[in-house]
Amino acid sequence: MKRTVAINGSSKKDSRTAALLGELGIPIYHLVDGVENVRDAIMKADTIVFGTPTHWFNVSASMKELIDSLPEAPNYPCEGKIAFFLAVCDEDGGQQAINQMFAPLSHMGFAIPPY
Repeated sequence: MKRTVAINGSSKKDSRTAALLGELGIPIYHLVDGVENVRDAIMKADTIVFGTPTHWFNVSASMKELIDSLPEAPNYPCEGKIAFFLAVCDEDGGQQAINQMFAPLSHMGFAIPPY
């Protein structure tokens, strides 16, 4: 069975990031509740939507903490999991925030669909 989850990288559960992720109709895990629970949900999921507010052309501190905590070598347990990205911003910086998630997660083995 395929399991899809969304990760809210905002420091608020009622943020614009959470609202947009809520429109997907999938379970949302909030980083404000702790990185460990979110990491466990990612390891059980097949598809993950990573959502973050944009702070100075970058991801939130909690999203950075999550990415840093995900396992990598030697076994690459995230290999083949599908990742999608959402960056919420008022002005510029959204693409750079996505790049800050895209690059390390791609290196960890996440599959990132084009378009």
